[in-house]
Amino acid sequence: MTRAFVSDFDNTITLKDFYSIAIEKYLPVEGELYYRRFKNREIGVLDFLGHVFNNMNSDRYSLLEDILSIPLDPYAPDFIRWYSAEVGPFYILSAGCSYYIEILLERYGLLEMVTLIANPGYYYEGNIFMLPNPNDEYYSPGSGVDKGKAVQMINKCADYTFFAGDSAPDYPAALLADTVFARRGFELAEQLAGSGIPFTPFASFGDILAHTRDILRKQS
Repeated sequence: MTRAFVSDFDNTITLKDFYSIAIEKYLPVEGELYYRRFKNREIGVLDFLGHVFNNMNSDRYSLLEDILSIPLDPYAPDFIRWYSAEVGPFYILSAGCSYYIEILLERYGLLEMVTLIANPGYYYEGNIFMLPNPNDEYYSPGSGVDKGKAVQMINKCADYTFFAGDSAPDYPAALLADTVFARRGFELAEQLAGSGIPFTPFASFGDILAHTRDILRKQS
């Protein structure tokens, strides 16, 4: 039996969105305006993140420091190591950019343990540029990565799927998972509760570990 674990990255595996770090440091006024437009659904994820990441104007060393400063859930690295080694495939699903995600995963020795589905990107002259691929099975013109489509793709290879997330864009993916974890106090938990869809709230990957082990014991 193949059991896949799929997790959002920013504010799920990490404790802070990278875009919020970039806004605080490089675009405190303009970035907040774009964030409000994004939250009001005036612009999509790609437009919002693209504007922030394209206007940091940071040297490569400073940007690397910013990326490495992103705080991880303290239980997440060990959970990923345990799950990928002893249970099944671990996927990271993000509408953010693979450039900074890969750097952070490499820092913690996790890059080779996961399958990353995110918008490809690169650093050039002070900024990060994302290049979504329209030919990807999970492509979305608004976000680059349609998380619902991505979980549909994963479900073709998995008999059971766990999903962990925090925000509204995670909702379509959560609907397709067998077990859903939603970070307590954030949009995904509110949406799932409002729709009457079962989920387990979590404060850390320590909570996820305990509940996952219980499910695996019952399945064995």
